Amino acid sequence: MEDQAMEKYLCGSARAFEDLYRALAPALLTCLRTYTHDESTAEDLMQQTFLQIHRCRARFVRGSALRPWAVAIARRLALDVLRRKEVEARHGQDQTQHAADRTDHILEARQLCRQIERGLSGLTASQRVAFELVHGDGLSLLEAATRLGISVNAVKLRTHRAHRSLQRMLETFRGSQPRDCLAA
Repeated sequence: MEDQAMEKYLCGSARAFEDLYRALAPALLTCLRTYTHDESTAEDLMQQTFLQIHRCRARFVRGSALRPWAVAIARRLALDVLRRKEVEARHGQDQTQHAADRTDHILEARQLCRQIERGLSGLTASQRVAFELVHGDGLSLLEAATRLGISVNAVKLRTHRAHRSLQRMLETFRGSQPRDCLAA
């Protein structure tokens, strides 16, 4: 019956589509339920299958059986939905893991900032000011020397001592970090 309905539909009969739907819908719905295990998704996919049948009717080979072609369309649509759900589920898990990782990194960064602040406050005032001008404000050694009214060598010495002191403090804080963790 469905094959004759498809032949009539291909010839332009609008009523034939209703016959086609009545003949094919129960079998397609049963097939889609087995794939999705969800009634509303199966019904949505059945409607999409008929939409695809309508859109692709010119590709249907006249004289061939309609059911295998329609089931193939339905199966492809169902697999697409299942793949999409799987990707979304994995993406959701990835997002959860990334959020946890980001939280860990934020906490670690905050602890590191507090430790650096403690380290900076433990420096002499002259070391801290020179270090902040060069490494914090991005001034050149000459610019920092001019601003502080001291020689370039004095700025180098103060920033070097501050750098070494902070590096030792960070190595203690983080365990065995590479020595260049504060390299500018």
